[in-house]
Amino acid sequence: MVVHSSVLSILNYGISIWGAVNITQVKLVQIIQNFAAKVALGGATKSNHVTPFLEELKWLKINHQYEFEILTLTYSIIKHVLPDWLFPLACVGDTRSAHVNTRQTEHLL
Repeated sequence: MVVHSSVLSILNYGISIWGAVNITQVKLVQIIQNFAAKVALGGATKSNHVTPFLEELKWLKINHQYEFEILTLTYSIIKHVLPDWLFPLACVGDTRSAHVNTRQTEHLL
């Protein structure tokens, strides 16, 4: 609980920044998450592979968490479940012609 509240809250808060940086920096953030997973479950050594720890905790790796956040945001924009003031920030739809109604109006281009 301590690891989740102190480390993961910071990583999750900044996921839109962590995920958008280059792969070298993502790896550094992933190292922090790996360490946090091993500490959270305890009894791990440095040589233990982290995947079983992440799976047991049901944590996504940083790059997958970033993808999940972007996809969730995109879905929320398409389905209009976000506040109205966010809609001018992102446009989804057919850009070829604004007044042509097609079945693909909600498809991303």
